[in-house]
Amino acid sequence: MNIQMSFVIRHWSLVVYSLLFALCPSLYAPYSMLFAQTKIGAQVFFEQHLTLVAGKRVGVLCNSSSIVFSDAAGIIENKNLVDALLEKKVNVTAIFSPEHGFRSNVSAGEKIENQIDSASRIPIFSLYGKTLKPTSEMLHDIDILLFDLQDVGSRYFTYASTMGLAMEAASEYGKIFIILDRPNPIGGNAVEGFIREDSLQSFVGKFPLPNRHGLTLGELATMIVGEKWIPNSEQLNLKIIPCENWNREVFWNDTQLAWIPPSPNILSPTTALVYAGSCLFEGTNISEGRGTEFPFQMLGAPFVDNQLWMEEIEQREMEGVEISPISFIPRVDSLRAISPKYADKLCNGIFLHITDIKKFKPFETAYSLLVTLHVVAKDSLQFNGKQFDRLAGTTKFRYAIESGKSAEEFSLMWKEEAEKFLKKRKRYLLY
Repeated sequence: MNIQMSFVIRHWSLVVYSLLFALCPSLYAPYSMLFAQTKIGAQVFFEQHLTLVAGKRVGVLCNSSSIVFSDAAGIIENKNLVDALLEKKVNVTAIFSPEHGFRSNVSAGEKIENQIDSASRIPIFSLYGKTLKPTSEMLHDIDILLFDLQDVGSRYFTYASTMGLAMEAASEYGKIFIILDRPNPIGGNAVEGFIREDSLQSFVGKFPLPNRHGLTLGELATMIVGEKWIPNSEQLNLKIIPCENWNREVFWNDTQLAWIPPSPNILSPTTALVYAGSCLFEGTNISEGRGTEFPFQMLGAPFVDNQLWMEEIEQREMEGVEISPISFIPRVDSLRAISPKYADKLCNGIFLHITDIKKFKPFETAYSLLVTLHVVAKDSLQFNGKQFDRLAGTTKFRYAIESGKSAEEFSLMWKEEAEKFLKKRKRYLLY
């Protein structure tokens, strides 16, 4: 079934369902019941495209979230991509690991060394250490680079940068690059934030995207090539295996798929959603909740008066979220928080409880929270200017906070940029 026909069928399914619900509310069923279970690109690959790697030397860029849930015959079930390929007698000659490592057992920001996988005895080349881009030596014994990472829909998540650099290398050294696509867990319609400014390019912002971009990594790859965001993009032999039964309105909870954390602190689809805004707190002296059971949903510091903060918050309108005062103590964790802010100290702050994932706007909410905190703790709130601006993708965000712009004024600052991005990305959409 081609993409256009698939879209038409999904569109009319929504129309029919909406009419049924309007005429007879008792027929209501959860949105996720409307569609068959989403198939990730890896499943589609094993069912329909395994011949692409037949007789080839294959390098695999993946991690512990690169799980193949099942194939049509039910033979492969809940196995890591590398293990599934080996079971199918595919000649896997190298593994490439992103931030957090192949087994996702390395804390955020911690550099990773090359090693040998203990289970398969295949060499693992780190792309988050001294080397960020695959070298000629790393690619010497492969014909195809197979990419399968679960993104979270935010520009600052480093897997998109790793993908882009791997695409550069594949183009440079004449390797086929195959992407096994996965859903954007926070939906494909909503876009929020400033387009990253050229002067703020970094590993948490390699490409000129808004903070919440609404793309799958397969779509982003087509955009990278189409917009010539990497050198020699026209030479890249790129193939994308799309998901099936996924459309832009679908969030992760509608896919009927298990959530496998793509990094140690993105514990759930809810975490992925709030991360699109509250990751900005990493560029401040406010704890973003690392070292707690709810990273990015808990925000606070020892110097915060959360009652005053709540009084200011309650004067603002923020949709899709309930905010409550909370106190918490960040703890050191060898995997999730090796050096959390305010370790073992009592922090006063707030907890974000998402009540409507489709109404909640993480980027706008983060701005409102920082503005209100600036009002009640102006003398104590500090920004790590360089880090914060890299995350925000612009210097305009800090300027808006410090000048006390309202949420409405702030929205006007970035929405024009987001609209331009939406028009540009249309030609690259796969779903």
